Amino acid sequence: MCKRLTYRQLQQQSDNRRIYQQTMPWNAQDGLSLLKKKSLTEDAFFYWQNENDSVEMIGIGATLLLQSEAEEERFHEIESSVSLLRQRAEDDFLLFGSFTFDAAHEPSPEWDAYENALFIVPTYCIRRDGDVWSKTITVYCEPEEKDELLNQRVEQWEQLQREKEENATFVTYTKLEERQVEQYRESIPQMTSLIREGKAHKVVLARSLRLQFEQHPQIASLMEQLNEQQKNSYRFAFHIDDSTFIGATPERLIKVNHRQANSESIAGSIRRGNTAEEDKKLGESLLADEKNREEHHYVVEMIEPIFQELCETYTMPDRPQLLKMRDIQHLHTPIQGEMKDDVTILQFIERLHPTPALGGVPTKVSLEYIRQFERQDRGLYAAPIGWFDTEGNGEFAVAIRSALLKDNAAYLYAGGGIVADSNVEHEYQETWNKFSPMLRIFGGARENDE
Repeated sequence: MCKRLTYRQLQQQSDNRRIYQQTMPWNAQDGLSLLKKKSLTEDAFFYWQNENDSVEMIGIGATLLLQSEAEEERFHEIESSVSLLRQRAEDDFLLFGSFTFDAAHEPSPEWDAYENALFIVPTYCIRRDGDVWSKTITVYCEPEEKDELLNQRVEQWEQLQREKEENATFVTYTKLEERQVEQYRESIPQMTSLIREGKAHKVVLARSLRLQFEQHPQIASLMEQLNEQQKNSYRFAFHIDDSTFIGATPERLIKVNHRQANSESIAGSIRRGNTAEEDKKLGESLLADEKNREEHHYVVEMIEPIFQELCETYTMPDRPQLLKMRDIQHLHTPIQGEMKDDVTILQFIERLHPTPALGGVPTKVSLEYIRQFERQDRGLYAAPIGWFDTEGNGEFAVAIRSALLKDNAAYLYAGGGIVADSNVEHEYQETWNKFSPMLRIFGGARENDE
């Protein structure tokens, strides 16, 4: 794997290396099959499929690996690194990566592969737009090395294509541990007391599970299940070193396409019904529920001023609608706007993260309470994950309904918004509802959550 580079290290490079690309059509029916080839998944890789299945991307290998260890400056450092590389590029290029949820939190051992900001420029990027597939090879080298290195990468790709796919394996966990569950339950009444005292309006508290396996699950098999079971979600995988972060999240953070910015408020939730009639009643009760409407309104109140500031014009509906996923339904309010000329997608991410749906209100106070009461490193859970390119386009999701796989274990996270009248048992059960999408692919969805 290539060396991780900070902005300062890029600045200090004194050679004449440039970014070169070669793009060509690619005949494929199933991009995920690439992740069944063992040698392709030994290096960094990513997988991405958007919520309406119109875009699918697989990145294999890392021609460049950009990182930032900064806290408040991490967005700016990645922006600066990409701007510097753009000056050294013959063509526009794409990056995939993530920011951690809380850059100020001390990282825990399971998250040691992921920096506060980490982005890869893939060596091979397979992309589907609609029904059209393409393959882009990217190299970073001296001008006189360009042709030889591109030819080498083409030959390597052809060899990899001939490699036999590994058989699909379905692994069920052998042990489930609820991590610090008593602390989670005790923290809710403590938090509601603080909220009633006026210390905060809402704080999102999360908890986690640890699943143990006899052997490491096959990522391609897990992603196939998510693609089948969690349609209308953003499905992703991000592998670096010995860790893979996967998920199927309903929540878009920001999408930019030809200067059109789209975001949404997703906050307030209830389970799906077992019958159409029950499902309708549950949805109606969610729309009428004061706690969930209040929780949703906090997110809308936070997002709207950001669009006012960063867009020339914007539009959003007056009231929320229902967004129905397989296991859960949410209150949902979309917002879109025409970006100002000097605004970038990373500026949106910096302003939008964390939304009240995953942090709380007010933001800084909520983060302090999360650190105090959770006592766990969220890592990439509830953090921005996605892609952007040097043409200004991109899309990031909020990494909920997710799991970290490391060694022979998986770490799952789920949370809920705590307000003045939150109930411990209700919040605890809600986390099980939110664990369901990921538990199911590991063979462990609970019967009462189906």
